[in-house]
Amino acid sequence: MFPAGSDKGDTKAKPAIWSSLADFTAKAQAFETESAKLVQVVASGDKAAVQKQFGAVGGTCKACHDAYRAE
Repeated sequence: MFPAGSDKGDTKAKPAIWSSLADFTAKAQAFETESAKLVQVVASGDKAAVQKQFGAVGGTCKACHDAYRAE
């Protein structure tokens, strides 16, 4: 997602992405995992479960953005 050298130009990516690539990759994987679960929950039609899983997906976004996205 962020290969070496992609930190140039107009970007909101913090340099920590490249110095903590294993953690960044783990956070990206968590997002993918929770997003896949969301697709399954949506198919169930259970509104409460969808809301809960949507929150889980949002939590993965926040965890990564807090650590690796400049404001």
